[in-house]
Amino acid sequence: MEDFASDEKFDVALCVFTVLLYLLDDAALTNAAAAVHRSLKLGGRLLVDIPSRALFQGYSRSDHLIDRSVSVTQRSSDTYTYQENLAVNGPNSKVSKYQDTFSIKYWPQDAVISVFEGAGFVLDADVSNHFAGAGASYHLMKKAN
Repeated sequence: MEDFASDEKFDVALCVFTVLLYLLDDAALTNAAAAVHRSLKLGGRLLVDIPSRALFQGYSRSDHLIDRSVSVTQRSSDTYTYQENLAVNGPNSKVSKYQDTFSIKYWPQDAVISVFEGAGFVLDADVSNHFAGAGASYHLMKKAN
C-alpha cells in the first residue's frame, strides 16, 4: 500500500480487511496515506477500517476438511507476531500443509486518523455502525486538497 503509484486517479479507495496491520512503523503508515492521497481525485473518498486490539488473539478450529491454528504473540506494546498453521484434507487422504509467520501492528484509531488528515484528508463520517461485529472501526474520509 505504501508503494502504490498510478498515473490514473480514482474516485474511491478502500483500505479494508485489516490492511493497516501490515504497516509496521510510522513511516510506512505516513507513506501509505500519501500514496492513497496521490491516487485519488480531488474530493475522492477513502474507506478505511482500523482493527480493534480485540482482533489480536489466536484461535483454533478443526473439522474433517481443515485444521487451522493461529497464534498471536505480543512483542511490544503495539507489535505482534502472527503465526498460522493450516492443514487441508484433500482427496485420497492427501494433506496439504501451510505455515506462515509475520509481524503485525496495532494502530490506535486517533493515530491513524491524524496521519491521514496530515496527508490531506478530512474525516467525513464514522460509519462503523454499517459494519457491526467486524472488530474494527470504519471511517469515510475525503481528499480535501
